[in-house]
Amino acid sequence: MVPLSQDDEILSDLLLYWEKEYEKGNLIATDQLCQEQPHLLEKVQKAIQALQSGIWTHKHTLEQPEDSNSNYYQYLQINTVLKNRFQIAEIIGQGNQGIVYKALDLKLDRYVAIKTSRKISNLQPHDKKTILEEAKKVAKLKHKGIVTVFDILEFNDSFLFVSEYLEGGDLLEAIKSNRLSLNEKLVILQEVALALEYAHNFGIIHRDLKPSNIILDKNLEPKICDFGISLSKENDPALIKYGALGFMAPEIINGSNPSALADIWSLGVVLFETITGELPFESSSTEKLIETILNSPAKTLEFYQPKIPKALDLLVKECLQKNPEVRLASALQFSRRISEILKANKSPYNQKGIAYAGLGFLFLVLLFVGVFLNISPAKKISEIDKIRLKKPLNINEHNLARLNQQLNSLDYWICPKKEIWSKKPDGTFVGNGIGNLTFKEPLQTGFTISFRLKVFEGIRPRLILNWNSAENNKSKFMHIGNEGFTRNIGLYGAGKKASLENFLNYELYQDLNCSLCVANEKYQAFVNDQLISEGTYKNHEAKICILSITPGDNFSSGLSEFGNFKLAIAPAP
Repeated sequence: MVPLSQDDEILSDLLLYWEKEYEKGNLIATDQLCQEQPHLLEKVQKAIQALQSGIWTHKHTLEQPEDSNSNYYQYLQINTVLKNRFQIAEIIGQGNQGIVYKALDLKLDRYVAIKTSRKISNLQPHDKKTILEEAKKVAKLKHKGIVTVFDILEFNDSFLFVSEYLEGGDLLEAIKSNRLSLNEKLVILQEVALALEYAHNFGIIHRDLKPSNIILDKNLEPKICDFGISLSKENDPALIKYGALGFMAPEIINGSNPSALADIWSLGVVLFETITGELPFESSSTEKLIETILNSPAKTLEFYQPKIPKALDLLVKECLQKNPEVRLASALQFSRRISEILKANKSPYNQKGIAYAGLGFLFLVLLFVGVFLNISPAKKISEIDKIRLKKPLNINEHNLARLNQQLNSLDYWICPKKEIWSKKPDGTFVGNGIGNLTFKEPLQTGFTISFRLKVFEGIRPRLILNWNSAENNKSKFMHIGNEGFTRNIGLYGAGKKASLENFLNYELYQDLNCSLCVANEKYQAFVNDQLISEGTYKNHEAKICILSITPGDNFSSGLSEFGNFKLAIAPAP
């Protein structure tokens, strides 16, 4: 074998680096690649063109990038003011779909992110219209887990997507820094899946989901960005064919129409990389990588993390089924599975299991001692009965701050089914299943309680106020929430004769700001500032309430969020 020359070795290294970056979604300009070896520029350009012609089949009709990004993207000069409003400040990102700039919105005095699309000069007017209409659909997505698009502009040879600017890093950076616990990773991916499900419900497919497109704020709340290349389920996919190859579903590589199931594949790859820091399919060349994705089984999580919960490995396997018809069916199912894994996780990543085992052993020891000493155990008192036995709190200016802090801490709530409740980094309570969460302190009437509610599924998530009565048929007071009517919020109560009055129609995933004022034998309930019910209550002399929330009950399991609890002293309505 003839040994390679030094230039050939350098060329090989440059092409290998270019391929790896390309697969991550980063398109490196050839002049940048050959900055230290300018004499290799022409060879590198020809080699990359050959690689690109091998990546995509004849089904991929979009014009290929030429020898440098300047022929592919619309570059914007720093300090340029666009449309007399947006002043370009700096480049903050660059990938194979465009360049992202930080810009100052001179009108609203805030920073925004502006992403340029690929050049559109080669597109026909009807194709431009199709892309613009799709971009407008993406801009209508309003979800806390999706970066908000403010505007779409056509500028020179490109579309510009103006969106919110986020200070935080992305999930890829967090993975590389190895600063996330397993549970934090799973909670993040659960949120990503719910945001993806929301987009899918509007017919929007991301098609380029990867860790670098998931932004994390300081509380580790994720937001999916870069929906700019998304296509609705009905649109012709020929216009846009690019995504990070390492995250691309087999059917997309083969040129099939995109569907939400392609995002499920990508979500499985994201899960794999988030846990291991590696990709489930890797190869030394693009052609071999395509062959591996199409025909070879994915690596297992267990290979990298032997102590990882087996349910995670199974979830990855279901997401990475090459036949989309047998793949995990939806992002919502992904979220539910992650929730189940979080509940069941007893591995060293979750020390609660060890702690519970220690408490169980201690209980057995105490029980043995009790039997040995012939001590008669006292009658067991339920946690709810213990609350009823407490002296009720009279809400005043001195204890409001403490109560509001306690209301937003899971430590001050009790639930017989603790596994269905979890708390997100922003303090929101997430309930997934069936089971009340009850505040540890009984409250005297004369207060207003406000809270945020978001329903993901189920017909009975709600906040409950019960009278301080052990008799169930006498304890019901008021339920505010989705009581038995899908996508309707109403008031259930007061007293035995329940009544449902002015409903508020809403969409699933919608943030609802609820409040209930209970004072001087009168009540008023509001949702998003709309009065949904009011009346009087005179059927209970004690006027002591027990506060609970639930994502569902024995009739209907649910998935919902409660947060931002706030108590205030209330005058008569």
